[in-house]
Amino acid sequence: MLDYEIAGIGSRALAATLDLAIVLAVILILAMIFQLWPKQVATWARAVLGLAAFAVVWGYYTLFEGLWRGQTPGKRALGLRVIRDTGHGIGLADAAARNLLRAADLLPPPYLLGALLVAVHPKAKRLGDMVAGTVVVRDRPVALPAPSEPGQSPAPSEAAGAPELLDEEFRLLREFADRSASLPPETRDRLARQIAARFAPRYPNRPAGAIAFLAHLYRDELERRRGRFGAIVTAASSPSAGASAVAERLIARKGGRWSEFAVLAERVSRKGLDDLAAE
Repeated sequence: MLDYEIAGIGSRALAATLDLAIVLAVILILAMIFQLWPKQVATWARAVLGLAAFAVVWGYYTLFEGLWRGQTPGKRALGLRVIRDTGHGIGLADAAARNLLRAADLLPPPYLLGALLVAVHPKAKRLGDMVAGTVVVRDRPVALPAPSEPGQSPAPSEAAGAPELLDEEFRLLREFADRSASLPPETRDRLARQIAARFAPRYPNRPAGAIAFLAHLYRDELERRRGRFGAIVTAASSPSAGASAVAERLIARKGGRWSEFAVLAERVSRKGLDDLAAE
């Protein structure tokens, strides 16, 4: 079970108000620019302004959530984040799907359908969340104490929050961390620069140097996946996705002790459980 804290309707409404203020300000600036167009093309100007307004609204939420680790400026100000139902970070495709139905959630104004669904849904989901398989959570929930079995290490702190990287991104970081020591320095530095370039736009305040940046990012994501946020595999996940999520959870918790399990998990994700012998 995943112990994340679902964002309430009040905090989401305030975050949406902040985001809406920014969007309306941008649209107002565009409208002022279109007012400068000649009167002969006023009809065309209104049509273009309507398309531009839609692009601003959809693009604002999609690009911020997809590239800013599930947060818009309003969500960041309120300490909220959009994640996938599996507890992992969302990508551009998830953000795009989530915001396709934003116009429907706005109806009837102001946002009554979306607010009603958030209020009654067990996970406070609006239509876009249902379609994209996402949920809005508090970014840094309070740690919940968990009982420990004899001989078992205490449950890790939840202070790190939800995972921010996709599974394939985390695997890339883990493989680099495991293999970098055995690589020639020139090859290691070149590979580090290539990998760092993939993540750099999302982390403007990063440590200097590609290797230091990747090491910091890997440690941070590892701590996030050691917490309860990394534990869930929902019934809606495919078998291969479930195996991948379990593998990431166990590797993060056990480290080198589970390297053999990682090999088996990768094998299962490619060929399925039937590829393994009974023992």
